[in-house]
Amino acid sequence: MIKCMSLFSQILSEISLSSVSFEQLVMKHGNDRNAKGFTSKAQLVAMLFYRY
Repeated sequence: MIKCMSLFSQILSEISLSSVSFEQLVMKHGNDRNAKGFTSKAQLVAMLFYRY
């Protein structure tokens, strides 16, 4: 049986396996410093889910 990953799943796996992680970039630039609702990663996942 052939198992396929969805495009959404493939994009999320590439983000988490990259050499510079998304969390490191958020900490470096201080994007979540004054966040009141979603974190940067949660917002990225929601936007990718909507698009793909």
